[in-house]
Amino acid sequence: MKAVSVSSALTVGLVVAAGAVAGCGGAVDKAGDSPPPKAVVLTLAAHSDDEQEWKPFAAAVERLSHGALRIKVLQNWRDTGTVADITSERGIVSDVRDGRVQLGVVGARVWDTLGVDNFQALIAPFLIDSVQLEGPGRLRRPLGVHRRLVAATDYRGAQIGIRPSRIASLTFRDLGGRPIAYIPGDLSPFGGSELDPYTVMAEGFDSYSREMTGNVVLWPKPWTFVMNRGAFDRLTRSQRQMLLEAGREAFAGEVAQVAHDTRAAISTLCHGRLPFAMASSTDRTALREAVRPVYARIERNRFTRRWIAEIQRLKASTPPDIARCSTS
Repeated sequence: MKAVSVSSALTVGLVVAAGAVAGCGGAVDKAGDSPPPKAVVLTLAAHSDDEQEWKPFAAAVERLSHGALRIKVLQNWRDTGTVADITSERGIVSDVRDGRVQLGVVGARVWDTLGVDNFQALIAPFLIDSVQLEGPGRLRRPLGVHRRLVAATDYRGAQIGIRPSRIASLTFRDLGGRPIAYIPGDLSPFGGSELDPYTVMAEGFDSYSREMTGNVVLWPKPWTFVMNRGAFDRLTRSQRQMLLEAGREAFAGEVAQVAHDTRAAISTLCHGRLPFAMASSTDRTALREAVRPVYARIERNRFTRRWIAEIQRLKASTPPDIARCSTS
């Protein structure tokens, strides 16, 4: 895999995967004049029907190209409702590489399971704790399903439902928990999970969960777009630039949308059945201390170490986002 660009210094990436894909040549009429060019349609695989993952990008592509470049989204790609769905994001990367689809959207979390470590700074535990700092991508917090997940000791022996990610696995193991990859839709077998308020509300997890820790952010969920190498190479230079610019434009609008959706979700949850617990300063310090081995491991990568230092510098002047119920 080769990282081609990063739309924001800390967030959205476009990754190009090796692999061939057939391209289309332009037609010429019998009089020798070229007809108006048809729109170039690129297929994009998304593992869910959550439009927030891809709609801003697809809309920006069409707008910037004046309709000459379009994205056809294939929702719920690889969603079979079986165990195979646990690795759907890995499957999307594989399908893009093999040319089954030209583009895919996957969480940055999946890349370290494929040997690509350059996104690990974005999802390092307890590092990014605000939308302002991270940009697009919902902030995932500890969700206590059948037990509290507030203090570091609360994780000991707990089965924690996660989406596949080396960072998540290492983090919860260092906290004494047992991370288990799960199929989206059912958290009832687990003691807890790592989720954002919007997903908890949308999936109805609040109906049987105990509480969410409102002032602890495990990591964000930034999205990356991966493109087949052959499909990328067959685009014109201006079309490639449009894709990259679309990522930057989508990023700008997505920050406000994520913040809006999160506020609405918190309000709904507060009027429902899910309380927000607050970890003490001592609790938060203990959580950070427990995951020091994670940082020791991922900071062996100089690129990751440099970006973690930069994020820490920015974090010093950026207040955290706290999920809590209004007292008014």
